[in-house]
Amino acid sequence: MLEQKVKTSLFRVFGGQGSGRALAVRKELAVSQYWPRAEIDTYQRTRLMELLDIAVQSCPYYRRLIHDPLKSDGVSAREVLAQLPLLYKADVRRHWTELQTRRRDIVRLQCFQTGGSTGEPLRVCKDRRGLAEVSASILRGHSWAELQLGDRTASIKAHGRVSRLGKLRQALLNAVSFSSCADQGVLRAEVIPALKQFRPRCITGYPTSLLGLASELRPREIVIPIILVTGEMLFQHQRTTLEDVFGGQVFQYYGSNEVSGIAFQCNKGALHVTDEQVIVEILDEAGQQVWDRVGRIVLTDLRNVGMPLIRYEIGDLGSITREICECGRTLTVIKELQGRTQDVIIGDNGVQLSGVFFAGRFRDLKYVRSYQLVQKDPTLVQLNYVPAGDGADAEISSMIRAIGEKLGCTVVVQPVPCDELSLTRAGKTRLVVGLVGGPAPI
Repeated sequence: MLEQKVKTSLFRVFGGQGSGRALAVRKELAVSQYWPRAEIDTYQRTRLMELLDIAVQSCPYYRRLIHDPLKSDGVSAREVLAQLPLLYKADVRRHWTELQTRRRDIVRLQCFQTGGSTGEPLRVCKDRRGLAEVSASILRGHSWAELQLGDRTASIKAHGRVSRLGKLRQALLNAVSFSSCADQGVLRAEVIPALKQFRPRCITGYPTSLLGLASELRPREIVIPIILVTGEMLFQHQRTTLEDVFGGQVFQYYGSNEVSGIAFQCNKGALHVTDEQVIVEILDEAGQQVWDRVGRIVLTDLRNVGMPLIRYEIGDLGSITREICECGRTLTVIKELQGRTQDVIIGDNGVQLSGVFFAGRFRDLKYVRSYQLVQKDPTLVQLNYVPAGDGADAEISSMIRAIGEKLGCTVVVQPVPCDELSLTRAGKTRLVVGLVGGPAPI
C-alpha cells in the first residue's frame, strides 16, 4: 500500500501537466463505467450541449456554421448531432484558426500533429483541462489490463533522442522507451538486452513494431504479462503471435492524435468507448447513424473546448453495438475496426478488399516475413514483401493468384522484394495503401 502511494505521488509530480486532475477524474470514471445506460446518455447530452454552447459563442467557425437553434428538447445526443454537418480533415486545415476558442479562461493550447500516413499531416490544438481527462481515460484503460501506476513499462514508439530530463522522468515513473524504427541489428544488440535487464511488466507499441521485436525472440524468452497495442490495425493472427512469444495478454487501445483515448479493451476482449468523453457515431452510405454495421467512424470529443471537433470524420471504418459486455461495463462497445477508409484495394469488378481480408487470408505465411499492398492505379497493385526463406517465391505466387481471383482479370499484381517495408512518418507500417482519389468505400 505504501509503495503504491509513493508511485501515485511520483505520477502526480512527474506525470505531466494536469496529472493531479487526471487522478481525480480517474476515480470518477471508475464509477461511471457501470452507470445505467440511460444515465450515460443523459450525461453525454449535457456535455454535448455545453460544448456546442462554447463552440457557438467562442469559435468563429461554429458561430458561422450554426445559424438556427438546434432541436434539443427530448432528444438524445446522437439526435442532436444528426442535425449538424460533418467536419472533415480538409475543414480543419482550412479553418484551423477559426476552430480555436476565443475564451479568455483558456489561455494556452497545446498542439498535436498527426503522422500524416494518409497525406499531409494535420495539427489539432487541445486545452489542458481536456488533456487531463484524456490521461484519466488512459489510466482507467490501463487498470482494465491490471496495469497500475509505477509498474515497469517499456514503450516501442516513434520518437527522437530522449533528453536527460526525459530519461530522469522515465526513470522516476519506472519506464523506458525504444525507437519503433530500430532495425533488426539494433533490436538484437541493444533493445533485447535492455528489456531482459529491465524486466517490464508491460510493453506497448504499434503491432508491427512489437511483431518485429517478437520475430527476434524465442517463445517466452522475455515474459511480459501485459501487451498494449495501438496506432495500427490489430489482426487476430498478430494477437496470437504476440501472446505466444511474450506469454502475456494483448490489450488494444484505439485513439488518434486528433481525438485521444477513444476506446480501450477490457479483460473480456471488448473494446469499450470512453462514452463519458467521446461520442462515436457510425455512418452508412447515406450518412445515417447505424448500429452493428460497418461504416465510417465519426467522433465528437466532449473534452476539447480549446478546439472543438464536433462530428469529425476520422477516416476509419468500424461498427459499434449496444450489447453489454460480460465484464459488466455499460459503455458502448466497438464491435469491429476495419482500418482507414483509404486502406482498401478496389478491383475492376467493384470488389473492395480491406486489410482484414488480406490478414486473414494470408495469416499462415512461413517464408514471407512481412508484406504490403499498394494500389498504384486502377489496374496495378504493387505487392511489397520481405522474404524469409527459399519458399518465398512460391508463397508470393500463391498470394498473387488468390488476389487476382478476387480483383478481376485486368488488375495486375506486381511483386517487389525488399529488405524492409517503408514506414510512415510516425514509424507505422500500413498493410494496405489504397488508391488516392479512388472510389470511396462503404
